[in-house]
Amino acid sequence: MSAMMQFDEHVEHVEGEDSPSTPRFSRLLTSVLGSPFLTTSDLPAEAMLALRMDIDELETVDGTFNTVPRAQTITRPSSPTPSFSTDTYSFVNWTEHSDMFTPQHRPSVSDAAPACSFLPGSIRRSTTYYTGPASSPYNTLRCPQSGSLKRSRSFSLLPRLWDVLRESSPGKKGKRRMDLANAYWGDLEIDGYIDYTNLPPLDGEEGELIDDEACFIDVRAVTGLDIVAQIPHEVALHLFAFLELPDILSCLCVSKTWHQLASDNSVWRSLFGRKRSTGWEIDFRRSNTSTLTPAARFASAHRTPKPLSRSIPAPLEFDWYQMYKTRAELDRRWNAKSYLCNGSEDKENANIWEPRARRLSGHTDSVYCLEFDSSRIITGSRDRTIKVWSVKTGRCLATITGHRGSVLCLKFDQDFDLDEANSLTEDGLQGWRKGFMVSGSSDTSVCVWDLYAHPSEGEDGEEMAIMAEMRGVLRGHTGGVLDLRISAKWIISCSKDTLIRVWNRSTLALHCTLKGHEGPVNAVGLQGNRVVSASGDGNMILWDITKGERLRTFEGHDRGLACIDFKDDYIVSGSNDCKIKVWCASTGECLRTLLGHDMLVRALSFDPRSGRLVSGSYDRTVKVWDMHTGKMIREFKTCHASHIFDVKFDCNRITVLTGLAPDGGLYIPESIPHLPEGWQTAWAHHSFVDLSVEILSLYISSSEISRKELRALVEKSYGTFRHPDVAPIKKLNDKTYILELFHGPTFAFKDVALQLLGNLFEFFLSRRNAKKAAGEKQEQLTVVGATSGDTGSAAIYGLRTKSNISIFILHPKGRVSPIQEAQMTTVTDANVHNLAVKGTFDDCQDIVKALFADKAFNAKHHLGAVNSINWARILAQTVYYFLSYFHLGRHLSSTLSPDELTNIKIQYVVPTGNFGDILAGYFAKRMGLPMVKLVIATNSNDILARFWKSGAYEKTDTSAEPAEGATAPAEGASDGKQGTAVGGVKETLSPAMDILVSSNFERLLWYLAYEALAESDAETRPGACETLNSWMQKVKTDGRVEVPTKVVELARRDFLAERVSDEETLDSIRSYFGAEPSYVADPHTAVGLAAARRIALQNKPSTVQIVLSTAHPAKFSEAVTRALQGSSRFNFERDVLPREFKGLLDKERRVIDVESPDVELVKQVIEAYAEAAVAPSPEGTLSV
Repeated sequence: MSAMMQFDEHVEHVEGEDSPSTPRFSRLLTSVLGSPFLTTSDLPAEAMLALRMDIDELETVDGTFNTVPRAQTITRPSSPTPSFSTDTYSFVNWTEHSDMFTPQHRPSVSDAAPACSFLPGSIRRSTTYYTGPASSPYNTLRCPQSGSLKRSRSFSLLPRLWDVLRESSPGKKGKRRMDLANAYWGDLEIDGYIDYTNLPPLDGEEGELIDDEACFIDVRAVTGLDIVAQIPHEVALHLFAFLELPDILSCLCVSKTWHQLASDNSVWRSLFGRKRSTGWEIDFRRSNTSTLTPAARFASAHRTPKPLSRSIPAPLEFDWYQMYKTRAELDRRWNAKSYLCNGSEDKENANIWEPRARRLSGHTDSVYCLEFDSSRIITGSRDRTIKVWSVKTGRCLATITGHRGSVLCLKFDQDFDLDEANSLTEDGLQGWRKGFMVSGSSDTSVCVWDLYAHPSEGEDGEEMAIMAEMRGVLRGHTGGVLDLRISAKWIISCSKDTLIRVWNRSTLALHCTLKGHEGPVNAVGLQGNRVVSASGDGNMILWDITKGERLRTFEGHDRGLACIDFKDDYIVSGSNDCKIKVWCASTGECLRTLLGHDMLVRALSFDPRSGRLVSGSYDRTVKVWDMHTGKMIREFKTCHASHIFDVKFDCNRITVLTGLAPDGGLYIPESIPHLPEGWQTAWAHHSFVDLSVEILSLYISSSEISRKELRALVEKSYGTFRHPDVAPIKKLNDKTYILELFHGPTFAFKDVALQLLGNLFEFFLSRRNAKKAAGEKQEQLTVVGATSGDTGSAAIYGLRTKSNISIFILHPKGRVSPIQEAQMTTVTDANVHNLAVKGTFDDCQDIVKALFADKAFNAKHHLGAVNSINWARILAQTVYYFLSYFHLGRHLSSTLSPDELTNIKIQYVVPTGNFGDILAGYFAKRMGLPMVKLVIATNSNDILARFWKSGAYEKTDTSAEPAEGATAPAEGASDGKQGTAVGGVKETLSPAMDILVSSNFERLLWYLAYEALAESDAETRPGACETLNSWMQKVKTDGRVEVPTKVVELARRDFLAERVSDEETLDSIRSYFGAEPSYVADPHTAVGLAAARRIALQNKPSTVQIVLSTAHPAKFSEAVTRALQGSSRFNFERDVLPREFKGLLDKERRVIDVESPDVELVKQVIEAYAEAAVAPSPEGTLSV
């Protein structure tokens, strides 16, 4: 971000309002970073008088009447041909017979060079290459009388070009020929070459760059060979014809010679002309005197008024480079593909997502640093102020002053106003929160601030007002403080004095000083008690704070380092060699080099979990990378007119308050994090709550939910479970264990996720509403879900009594078990609404998806999801896989030796219908939890088992004879079997798995498509989205899709699948009830046990199976009673029925009947009750 380095576009009025003069600049310099730049300043008073001289005293520049006082012109070293350090020169000569505005004849090419100007026509500046009072009025570049030049044997264009560049090419390393005013050359006492190491200080400080005092790169670190300078220029120019625009631009800073060639307007005109066959044409007849620049109009206004004899030739007036660049960008956009995974059929009209930008203006000089959190941005500037901005409105909330120099860096505690621990308890300070900030300056000091956020008064009452009070000043550096880092214990500062200082955050006392760099330390990174520093000397050092010792030195960049970031075990550095490097902190290995920036990489930020890296450069671009693959994902140009000094981003917003993505797809994490080093030892004795905090923290940013807040949410969620372990394991035999997941409020595994999800909903809503002014409407959430039995009751128990939340649960009428229906419909809280839909579970789920896809309805009611399409549910369920891993280890350690225990392989067997529970196991496996292939256990609705067998994902089995009908239900109460339909869902004894299409299977298919594409050169992420969309569209339209063999092989790498019939389910219940120890399984768990027994025959002796028990057997009384009714040992009330279920069927109920699976009917119910504080009358049912 920069407020400086802008060309002065102001136009002074000299003689009358319609007589503008040309803008001006005071110096043309080239920084030691190799980046040309201009600085603007007011001319001295005598220069202002010169501007008001007669027109005869003004020098005509390049035949376009860009005029300046002769005293302000700059002498250029002589040359026989025009310089290629121009943007508007064209080899097309003007007429030799007459000038544009004078009757005199121009000299021929043999006498003088054609005229040229220094900048593009639309932004020409008052700079003249002036050779003295004897200069011809027709041109300002003439061969001097002294000095000999090597003559080309040819009079053609390219050899003459070679002559010019041969004479003006750089002569010595570290030096460059400059076109400076005579007066300035005299001040430096040099003869045309500049030795940067002996330059006087810029902007008042030794070695300080005039455009970036917060970063210093020693000129001695600049190395490299200009290869293009070694080849004939004819060849170099010919190469242009074979390169696209991005390739040309990326070469400009690699070769000075190429940069000079690319500055010639005629080259770009020729390149533009080559595109004529593809439609790049310009009608020059439309270009006339209207193309005159302000300077040309100014000159013509002071001459004798007369009609122009001819128009200025259009080819000379166009900025061909800008024309080429603009047209190339248009072509790129027109030819680009949409990467939005929205399942849209109208791909021709699909738009590429473009970010929305908001510009914050208020600083009066360059903005050097910024930090942000969920509600505010804090910036530091060269104007010596710190400003706090609202993320929501862009309004400046506070301006903080205290430094006597530029504010070069700052850090603060993010979202400090959201943490109750920061609340102030003093009288009169209710609602106030206290935070912490540090800032570093070129005045060599570090200021420590107390930040205060408090409710504001007035129209913008929803914004928290900000105040700052200086707590202290840390002194010790002798140079400007270039970067800062803070943690709960430390404050780290680095400076131009080559030192890193470590301060105690609590006492503000100096802990240690780290010495080792030979140049200014431009940036530091902090991780625990380790600090990494990056210096302009080109080295990077890793330090141990507690010991004050150097751990490792990293060498790999060719030039000085400008920025660094340190997270987890990754260090990312940016340098003046235009490269970004990714390092392993523990080994010192360079993992990857990212290439793409054209100039110094000034700032970067990355997220190790997602692998996303954002970088900002002096080339004025911001790029987004995948640090794991090295590919550039996105590039933002034209956002800034000057150098980018700092960039920050955050991609860890968790998806909780919604289920489906805005485009109708499902959310997946940007990347699957790896488990931290030593996790097996550190977590071995963790409770379920402890494991939840550790695992969820890998996905949830602490800036979104602090660790303290997360622990409180987890403890509240699992305090409702009846078993202290939450999810205990039981041994059935030496090779088979049961993981019981039904000890929550509704006796189903869904409680594990939905108890947490309900509290997350309430947490985020409370946070948002806390910022609203008194009397302002509170934000509401409308939760909608479909259930085949267990999800509905678990969701209702998780969200009942939650403020500002209404929940609507759709279940297929008469097709859930009596206990399941009673658990839902007997909850009569005002915010709970049960809808009995006449149809199947798939009908209910289709209605929910349609509601989320309706953007207008979704926006009006703020829909949230509780089905396993909500990613937070999947995340919560990964925890019990880790818990069972550790518990099994403790069980086996009592009977096995350490060597035998090491050889044990764990296999999870999961009864599944919607694929959510087993997908959680897949994520646990990808994170690093040791296990062999996961086993998918399905009932007769075997779409998943058939996919693993044939590679076809099809609603109806087209490869076999019609399946034998499901086992007939017993007389009496139904356990909720889905109605049998031709080609539809079969009714079984395990109704929660009676699902035709598994929603979460789409998530696995995306990963399979991604891995299958990863071996090619295709863009894997957008390619995977497009592939998945095409597959699911075929399922929707044709009822089936057959995926490539490679995808099936990848699926078989991690999964096995088995189909279990109803008869096998009953046999499984009987078998384990009669075994020792005796165990009563519900029909879903029995499906898993039957599949496990079958798979065990293929397993190695070292494999131990853990079968997930998803529901309490009392919830499916019919199936259990039917299987065990012949046993004299079995008594349902004694052996199965919990006391919480007794009398449940006789309780008062409330339900809304929906007569057909029509989304509009469901909308009517939601419209009527979404924000109502009262519920429908419990007497009977309401029908729509």
